[in-house]
Amino acid sequence: MLESDRCIDMKPPRWASHFDKMKGIIREPGRLLVQIPPEDTTLSVPTWYKAKELNLQFIDAVYVCRRSSLRPSQEAFSDILGGSEQNLAVDLHAILIAGLSILSIAGGDGLVEKLVMAIRCDELDPVQIMLPSNSIFSDWQIRNRCRCPCNPESNHRPLSPVAAAKAVGINVWQKRHPYIVNRVWDLKQDKLVNDIDVTKVVFITHRWRKTEVRYQDVMKLKLSHRKQISKTSGKLGRIYNTLRKHTRYVWMDTICIDKSNLSELDEVIRSMYKWYANCAAVVLDSGTSLSKWSSRGWCLQEGAAAGILCGISKEGKIATIQQLAIEQKQDLCTLDLHLYYRQGNAAEILARMDARQLTREEDRAYALVGIFSIDLTLAYGEGLRSRTRLLHQLAIQKGDLSFLSFHSAGETLHHYLPAIGETYYIIAKCTSASAPITVSHFGMCLEVQFVNGEDAKRVLRNLNDWRKMSFARGRCLGAEDLVKVGEQPKYQRSSSVELAIVHDIRSLILVQVYGEDMQTGGGKPIKLCYPLQCCQIEEDEFERLFSLCIDEPKEPAAGPEELKLEGESKAKVANEDHSDSDIQFERIWLGDMPDGAELNQLESESVGHRGRRYRRKYDG
Repeated sequence: MLESDRCIDMKPPRWASHFDKMKGIIREPGRLLVQIPPEDTTLSVPTWYKAKELNLQFIDAVYVCRRSSLRPSQEAFSDILGGSEQNLAVDLHAILIAGLSILSIAGGDGLVEKLVMAIRCDELDPVQIMLPSNSIFSDWQIRNRCRCPCNPESNHRPLSPVAAAKAVGINVWQKRHPYIVNRVWDLKQDKLVNDIDVTKVVFITHRWRKTEVRYQDVMKLKLSHRKQISKTSGKLGRIYNTLRKHTRYVWMDTICIDKSNLSELDEVIRSMYKWYANCAAVVLDSGTSLSKWSSRGWCLQEGAAAGILCGISKEGKIATIQQLAIEQKQDLCTLDLHLYYRQGNAAEILARMDARQLTREEDRAYALVGIFSIDLTLAYGEGLRSRTRLLHQLAIQKGDLSFLSFHSAGETLHHYLPAIGETYYIIAKCTSASAPITVSHFGMCLEVQFVNGEDAKRVLRNLNDWRKMSFARGRCLGAEDLVKVGEQPKYQRSSSVELAIVHDIRSLILVQVYGEDMQTGGGKPIKLCYPLQCCQIEEDEFERLFSLCIDEPKEPAAGPEELKLEGESKAKVANEDHSDSDIQFERIWLGDMPDGAELNQLESESVGHRGRRYRRKYDG
């Protein structure tokens, strides 16, 4: 039995209720009871059962209960475990799930931080989150791990349990797949060899320097019969002396990739993420500090993919990332040790990449191909067009539109894709697109619910009232900007300006309709639009505010505390199938603003077209 030393009156986190589904578990306010399984239980972990630590016995009990019961919803843990629960090693999986069950009776803030401390073997004292008095972060943002409490100006998330486990050297991933690496450094022979099982290889993560020894340099050594790679630079010598006691095979991008062979380069870039995820270990060279490592673009996927992550200390010994962080006075939460893609969180991964530095702009997209697990042809020299192609393929191949939830920056007001450097994180769980996504010269075709006319004005008024409430602080992004744009007289007079509710990404987008496409709608015209402003709302509040639709105008809602979209006909939004709902969904083309479109439209509507919906085909 685990019992809290105080009575918790507050409602436990949503995920805590899922533990009620387990067999052999009784949970009530302030108390959790689990029967310790007998020693011969097949699902039990013997080493834990024999442990003297009562907490370890309890972990074993909870693990057995979970494995022998109906599986609770994976969604209950996806936020906390980063969406990677199914891939976690069995022992770490059990620790995390058991830890969450323990925390489900604790109540209050800092629950996950306590679990992080447990993994790191720190004292399990309550975590006191101290924020500067001028902090721009709300309690909701910190409690829901949207922002990190360590620094109000940071653009990273708090340390997750998986990241904490990785920081102390725990083997995170459950399986290793034996992919073949085309070329590695054999430390025993001190030369390059071909076709080695990736599970036998240690991969090096580091920052490139101008003086790096490269593959072509190694080939010159071979031709001159000077075969000792370890003698060619201080970095290679350090890696050789440190790792030869622990492994035979090492992969290092500088000497193992022939960049002059474009076919090989393409293959390696497509394979790097799965290689790093399935190798024996990933090691950070001591010549690259943690602060510099966490600022480089390619290192993002290397640290995120690693199952076992460690580094080389200044003394030339293997050390955990936590030990290096203490040595270098670096916060672990700033290192992005755990970043795992699941449908709907592309915006967060893009934001983390945008905060990093790369030598070539194309690599900002190419370095994410493995994380997103999508196909993207490499075309060095295309510049930022690579990013546009990446986002389009995310939409087409994965149905992921979460990147549209970025609210527009001033300098890119009429570009419908997020600009480089918009490091805002998503605050809602986005879902995969409810209809197939198409991309063309018009932009991107997606499904929305339109609200226009007086209803749109009322929604904006209510949204403005809602965002000013204390409980709404931190639960939306861009709402104030959306309201300001929507209240501009030129847009309020325009019948071609409409408010699109995009349920898949929990966002509102104020759009300008500038024409129609008659070719792709099966006889029904599809509106051509470009965004004026976007805002995103946390999923629970979004469902509460926009779960009802408007068929005809009605009196405004009674007050902001009961903000709802009202009408004579009301219907609940169906998350997976809209066929049973009365809500009218439309397919639109969302793209960039055509030259002169806004000016032509507003002038046209000011001479008598204000009373009807804009239908004129844009003619340039």
